[in-house]
Amino acid sequence: MISPDNVALFVPCLVDHFYPEIADHVWALLTAIGYKVSVPKEQTCCGQPAYNAGYRHEATRIARHFMKVFEECACIVAPSGSCVSMVKNQYQYLDFTSDEISRWQSLRSRLFEFSQFLGQTSAAQQIEGSFPHRVYYHASCHGLRELGLRTGPAALLSKLEGIELVDQTPSREQCCGFGGIFSMHYSELAASLGSDTLQYCVERDAEYVVTLDAGCMLHLSGTFKRQGSTIEPIHLATLLYRAMGLTPTR
Repeated sequence: MISPDNVALFVPCLVDHFYPEIADHVWALLTAIGYKVSVPKEQTCCGQPAYNAGYRHEATRIARHFMKVFEECACIVAPSGSCVSMVKNQYQYLDFTSDEISRWQSLRSRLFEFSQFLGQTSAAQQIEGSFPHRVYYHASCHGLRELGLRTGPAALLSKLEGIELVDQTPSREQCCGFGGIFSMHYSELAASLGSDTLQYCVERDAEYVVTLDAGCMLHLSGTFKRQGSTIEPIHLATLLYRAMGLTPTR
């Protein structure tokens, strides 16, 4: 169990550019349950896009900057399983010196995905509210496969009054189709995977699809809109923000 008083918020690129309200909702929620939240202004990217595209040198340079910005922070929280996984699991493959490896190992132990942080602190006990809707929890790939976030997010959702979680079968541990540059290189397959998720939700009368990553939201939102669906993809932080009746804190 971790128990920090001060939390540094890392804002992923897709959140910053497409869904800045997610960062606001994380800020408001953590502040409401007693944490002092800071957002280092010097932060940029974690380096994942460059790394996945094969630009290892560029990714290393970005990663060094990430560590410089956050290495003095007691606890770092990010609303993105993919970015957290990049830092915690992929930095070891970059062109770090032995000293940088040591600094990274220290930093990675203090970095948490948003739902992971809530689940490993007393914060989870303060999650309460109402969300009377049918919700499908989409397990984002990096969170599920690299961070092991299988039951924690759904457990947080189950704390809300009136919520109905759509039953999930093992076969639904399936990618939404985004996968970063995967969706650009394999657009037809990406579209098919998105349609599969939509069909699954339609058959179960889901009203919302909740996820841990803005990339999944971006892909599913486009898929759903193109096919005329009113099902709303939503980030876990936004759903909890609404359910708890919070308001902006800044």
